[in-house]
Amino acid sequence: MKPTAALTPADTLVRGSDRRFMKSTPGNAGCVLGTGPSHRRHPMRLLRPLGACTGRALFGKALLPALAVLVLCQSLSWAQTVFCDLSIELDTADNAIITWNNAPGDHLTAADALGPMGFFTTVSGAISPYWYQKGSPQRFWGVHDLYPPACWRENAVGYVAVIVPAGKLALLANPLDRPPNTLPVILQNVPVGTVVYAYSSSLGSFGMATKRTRLWTGSVANDLFPPGKAFFVRNIGASDLRIAFVGDVPQGGTEDALMKIEYPGGFSLVASIVPQAGKIETDLMLPAKNNDRVFRWNIDTQSYAPTATRRASSWTPGEPSVAVAEGFFFLTGAAGVWARSFSPFW
Repeated sequence: MKPTAALTPADTLVRGSDRRFMKSTPGNAGCVLGTGPSHRRHPMRLLRPLGACTGRALFGKALLPALAVLVLCQSLSWAQTVFCDLSIELDTADNAIITWNNAPGDHLTAADALGPMGFFTTVSGAISPYWYQKGSPQRFWGVHDLYPPACWRENAVGYVAVIVPAGKLALLANPLDRPPNTLPVILQNVPVGTVVYAYSSSLGSFGMATKRTRLWTGSVANDLFPPGKAFFVRNIGASDLRIAFVGDVPQGGTEDALMKIEYPGGFSLVASIVPQAGKIETDLMLPAKNNDRVFRWNIDTQSYAPTATRRASSWTPGEPSVAVAEGFFFLTGAAGVWARSFSPFW
């Protein structure tokens, strides 16, 4: 799909539950149904406002040779350290319940961000299960074993909340790993009527799923949404919708399947695999090339922000920054892989 200057959505094209396509144009209350690739459009024009403990090694195989184990844990006896079985769930009010096995020496720690600006500090007096009442838009937890050899346990968990204003679309992504990463799992408490739109790069169109009383229905109702795959969410309600994501913080080396996104040439809806905010290339390591473009969704204006274009040595008009759990359209001339090597603790 060749780059185009078109940016503002001019019509709507949605692949519905019957896998047909619905096209509507401004001022036209009716719709025209079609059934094939001839209805492909630039994705910026396809979607407009409709209506108003995992057992993974700490750093991944490539980053945990015996020497690293010795440096970090001071002893190969780390391999015999009892795993904490750290896990997180949501209650029906979007509060988090964190559990671990309370082994001797285990201390629950928490941080408000991951990376250089994130510092894990001990949660005083915390014992399992630990109940976290919703408040901060994001929070991360790990368990530190103070007994020799004094190491972090094998995983960290997180809580990330975003707000979708009443009647609006938001371009989001699941920032945490919660297998199998299906809609009923990652969007556990959204109300009936909530709509999700997922973009297919191969079809050049959006698929749709709607939350019903007992299940999700639609062409993407059974799709997987792991960290790194973005999607639109429409809040049909009259009040703001708070969406809470919980799960394991993705971690590992670049060879781990969870830590990389394979994207095609053309358009794709992507997001940072790691729950971090920052500049997409400098901080989040998107492997952008000359003439690649990024399209961010402005939730206030319900339109796409001005295009950011990668030049030979810089971005025009500037390198875009994204928030945790924010998705964006990435347009590139050739297929590639966006991979991260990351640990939440180091």
